[in-house]
Parts: sequence; C-alpha cells; structure tokens
Amino acid sequence: MIIIAAAAALVMRGAFAANVHAADTLTIKAGFYGGPYHTVKTFSYDDMCSLAMPDVLTYSGMDTGNFVRVCYAWGVKLEDLLDSSNIDRDSVKYFHMSTEDDYGESTTTFSDGILAERYFYPALAEKMPAGGQLSSLEKSYSSGAQSIPAIIAINCTDFSREEALRVQKEGSYRTYTKDSLPSKYRYRLIYGQKSLSGDMSLGYNVQTSGKYIYAIEVQLEGSPGISIDKTLVAGTKNKVGSKYELAADVTLPSSYSYLDSDTLADLKQQVASGIRVSGYDTDVVRVTGLTKSGTLGDDGRCEVETIGRGKTRMTFSYSRKEAFGETTSASSSVGLTGGNGKSSGTGGSGSSKKDSQKSSSGGTLRQASDELSAKVDKASGSGKSGKDWISFDGQNSTVDINAQDSSDLLKTTGVTALLLLAAGAAGETLNFRRAVSRKKKKKDSTEGE
Repeated sequence: MIIIAAAAALVMRGAFAANVHAADTLTIKAGFYGGPYHTVKTFSYDDMCSLAMPDVLTYSGMDTGNFVRVCYAWGVKLEDLLDSSNIDRDSVKYFHMSTEDDYGESTTTFSDGILAERYFYPALAEKMPAGGQLSSLEKSYSSGAQSIPAIIAINCTDFSREEALRVQKEGSYRTYTKDSLPSKYRYRLIYGQKSLSGDMSLGYNVQTSGKYIYAIEVQLEGSPGISIDKTLVAGTKNKVGSKYELAADVTLPSSYSYLDSDTLADLKQQVASGIRVSGYDTDVVRVTGLTKSGTLGDDGRCEVETIGRGKTRMTFSYSRKEAFGETTSASSSVGLTGGNGKSSGTGGSGSSKKDSQKSSSGGTLRQASDELSAKVDKASGSGKSGKDWISFDGQNSTVDINAQDSSDLLKTTGVTALLLLAAGAAGETLNFRRAVSRKKKKKDSTEGE
C-alpha cells in the first residue's frame, strides 16, 4: 500500500508540476562559473511580452532516438534579452538555465554556440518515413531550410512526435496565434537544428530544450588583468628588515562594461582573493597575510619582509574553474633579489693559492678600491621610499629588493681601511728592509776595501 501511495503521489506531482511552476519573472544574472552570479536585470511577464516577436514560429526537431518532432512557439529572442540587459554577446561563454518544477531545481548549460545560426527544416517532417524514425539523413530533408533564432518561449507547444506524424500524413503545418498556444512550460528555451548533414547528432535539439526557466546565469569569458602595487611600509628600502605591502589590482575585460559598479567591484574582489602566491625562498623573504591555501585572501593583500640575502621569485597565479572542466587562468612572477651572498677575494674564480700569493700590494689596493666604489654606488640609492609597480606581462617583470645588511657598507669601509693600512705597513716594511740591506751591503763593501 505504501508503494502504491508513493507511486500515486509521484503521478499527481507530475500532473500538476506544469501548472504550478510556470514562471512569472525571468532574471538575468552574470558572473564567473561557480558564482556568485550578480543580477543584471529582472523581466516581468509584461516586459517579456513587450520584447516578444510578433509571430509564432515553427521548429523542427529530433530526439536521440532519431524520431522527428515539431514545436510551435512564441517568445523573445535570446539575443534580444541580452541586448535589453545591455550584455555584450562577445563576453558570454555559457548560459546556465535555472529551472524548477515539482521535482526540484536543476540547471542546464549551453555554450554561446546556441546563438549561432540554426534552422527550421520543414521538409524533415514532410518527407520522413511513416513511422517518424530516421535511419539516415537524406539530402531532401534539408530543402527549404529557414534560419530561426533561439528564443525564450512565453507560450509554446511541446516538441511532438504526433504533430510530426500528422504533418507527414497531411502535408501541412498548423497555424497558431500567440494566445492560442499553451503557457504551461513558461519560460522555455527553444532553438533550431544545427545541421542535417553528416553526423545525425547535429540535428538533436529536443532533449535539452529547458522548461520552467526562472533565471539565466550568464557565465563570462575572458582573463582578468592583474598587477601588484608594492609599497614600502617599514624599514629602509633595499635593507634587511624592510617590509613591503603587495596589493593586487585587478582589471576586467572591457566587454564587462555593461555591469554596474558594485558588480564589477565584487568580480574584481573575487579575482583578487583567488590569486595564489608561491615559489619564493623563505630564507630571503617572509610573507604574511596569506590564507591557509596560499592565496591573497579577501583583501587581495599580503606583506613581504626581507630577512636574508639571496635571490628568489614570487609567482602570482590565478585560476578559475569553468564548466565542463575548463579553466581560465593568468600567471606571472616577480623577481626578488636580496644580494648574491658572495664574498669578495683577491683571487679570481679557479685561481690557485700560488696565484693569489703573487698579487702585489698595488693590485690588492686597486681591487679593494673598486669593490668599495661598487658598494658605494650600490648603496647610493638606499633610503628611498614610495611605490613600485610590478606588472603582469609576458616578460615576467622583475623588481629588485636588495636585502643587504645595513652594516655591509660600514663593514666594507672598515675592511678596506684595514687593507689600506696593511698594504701601507707592508710597503713601509719592505722599503725599510730594502734600505737596511743596501746600507749593510755598502758597509761590507767598505770593510772589504
């Protein structure tokens, strides 16, 4: 008895579903896959009627069993809905049709290809086999093809096998007025057939004709532009211990310009909070303010402190999931240099101890002087604060942050001074020893005479 009662309840739900859930309004939203989708415009029933085409259209169709079907519909062109919502068609990647009936809510997704040219084939029902099922696509089925738009139907019949069989038998299509069509499926996406040549599946258009649509979520395409604004917030630029704030600045494609300022701000924030920071050397920089997953977080910011010498590169990447496993992504990297950490010496690379011992005091002084000049030149730009612009581009822009210890210059100056003193002392000692040697030789020579 319980099973019978449950079955009866399902039958009753199916019988009343169409009448209960015919939508009164249609909401158009826009956003990235996964949402949130932001409302662009809501159309009332009267709004839809005012936008609708004046005539009832006839659509030919095929289901996956290769049975021919026919539908009559009156409604609004999908492209007219986009135009009325001020949505640039070039910015559309997918349409997610949200539907609801007594069985619950569901979503059917269509690519922007639904806006491509499609056709009504009047000869398909007229010349099909008597049983209505096709075994192949004959060339004659395509004769008389008429271009027909994808519409959101206000009133329409079902895609009917019976009507196709009647057309095949009587050789004519019905004539409807908009008011004589049923409204039980409102709102319904209906579109023509793509082709009747080659692959039979190109003619399928019945099984995905969505009924009871109450919202259309327009999934936007296009990669965002990203740049990082770097501001010195503590310490001295190019010194260990300096701190910088990195803030993501997001630009959206110009095709999104129809969206209001609040929606654009939300979309920018959505991108900024999803930028992942990775690849940096933790011995050179310390990064704080990231989420557990390594992204910039809701405010699109993080702080970088230079803690050691060396070179590292911070990679900023953004990836957004799309329908059907696709992704939209942008990635670039910023180079951070904290000095090369190499110590200077008198010998060149690969020089032997003997070669090193051959260096004269003059060579040592010149090398020390050159190294000191280089240090002074390098340090001359320190102490400056302000903003640097790190831009995402194909060349992977590099910004140097010299995490040089603030005492390096003083140490170098001190070492150089010691080298100068040592070299001077060595020179004086050498001159003294040479003078003593000459005096001794002269004395020995005099005594010998």
